[in-house]
Amino acid sequence: MFSGLGCWEGLSGNPGESAQGARVRQYLCPMNYEEIRRLVIASSADDWAVLPAGPLYLDQLGEVSSGDRHWIEVGSHHTLAVYRPDVSLRLAWGLALDGDLTFEEMTWPDPKITRHVADAFWQGSLVSRWYYLVVDGGRCYLPDPEREYVQTGESPLDVEAGPLTAKTSEFALARLLNSLAGRDDREGRRYLEQSGIAEIPD
Repeated sequence: MFSGLGCWEGLSGNPGESAQGARVRQYLCPMNYEEIRRLVIASSADDWAVLPAGPLYLDQLGEVSSGDRHWIEVGSHHTLAVYRPDVSLRLAWGLALDGDLTFEEMTWPDPKITRHVADAFWQGSLVSRWYYLVVDGGRCYLPDPEREYVQTGESPLDVEAGPLTAKTSEFALARLLNSLAGRDDREGRRYLEQSGIAEIPD
């Protein structure tokens, strides 16, 4: 029995492949969670076909109430891309989680910073999720960082704020989303440098 990315890529489909052949290929080459994440992170914008603007049918519904008023709020990803070698893999992004975030290192003309979600789907099932920031009026996507804290004394309260950090895979995901959005790579690097986010290994 074959398994893993090597098998999947080696048996990738061709324009004349039958529907039965595609099903056999997917059966012979099961994908696991880590393989899907690595595949997305290692990909480039050329590996994806971004769908035209329109409904994605990935809405998130939430009930909201205030006093005696109740209503439904709808949130959704705004962009969907399909992996060209195999449409079983899709990547969607844009769903907003948190607004009005602040990081002292990040000072741009438009101060608004929001946290968003990028989701990977395999054969229609949600299989992986990343978080990223939208900064400077939507001009750039950045990895969602964590603040490191340094122990300065014996007491648990003796700490001081350290640098912002994000994993290598989170940097790669932000670069991929910027590329898929048609943004200049040099601009993305400039924003990363200005953000003060340090890259650390996964």
